[in-house]
Amino acid sequence: MPNESKGKETRFALRAKAHEEIQGGLWLIGIAVIVWQGWYWPGLLILVGLSAVVEGALRWFESPK
Repeated sequence: MPNESKGKETRFALRAKAHEEIQGGLWLIGIAVIVWQGWYWPGLLILVGLSAVVEGALRWFESPK
């Protein structure tokens, strides 16, 4: 019975994966829009800023209250 939780992921690990998936999706969509529109330099700055804001919001919502 002690090995019962060995294969199961904790709630924190699932949140970390969701965080990575959201960031990855944001970057993939952002890079696609940047290439499609052709505004590489300001587009990359906007994408980095948006990524930082989304990461901060995700960490704020994940924090225990």
